[in-house]
Amino acid sequence: MPAPARRRRARDPLLHDEPVRTRSRDLPETRLAGLSGAWRLLVLPLAFAALQWAPVTVASELTEPLAQAVAGAIAEPAVEAEESVHGEASWYGPRFHGRPTASGERFDREALTAAHRSLPFGTVVRVENLRTGDSVDVRINDRGPHGKRSRIIDLSEAAGRVLGIGRRSGVAPVRLTIVKSERR
Repeated sequence: MPAPARRRRARDPLLHDEPVRTRSRDLPETRLAGLSGAWRLLVLPLAFAALQWAPVTVASELTEPLAQAVAGAIAEPAVEAEESVHGEASWYGPRFHGRPTASGERFDREALTAAHRSLPFGTVVRVENLRTGDSVDVRINDRGPHGKRSRIIDLSEAAGRVLGIGRRSGVAPVRLTIVKSERR
């Protein structure tokens, strides 16, 4: 009688350090990747066709008052000539001296300049300290103040000194009035 055939015991690949051989087409990721080409051919043309049919809202289609309000909010500065705005002013200087401002020029803490969120660069603004009555004319050359919304202007160190804004508090209530408006 011949010897019985020895059966090979299957080895568990998780218990041994042997690599597990699988065919790439058996993996779910590659199955989806194989469909992606056909998916692109079917779906992308439909998406582009849907975009062409989608209604597009143009500013001219908006109601007239709304269109004027949107245009005014974008184009107009926050302060008009002969109009004044009240708020807080702060000053900045030593850390930023010599660095470029938003307008491109170098910041000079000894110049009478300021940062404002929306006024055009080059606009000259009269800033009056409401506590002391002191005032100074500054030129807008930077964007800011960043952070507290109650602050409406950031002054250079020299402008802050003229207004009597102390080093400790660094903030004072002020009134802004445009002296010369620059439109660029």
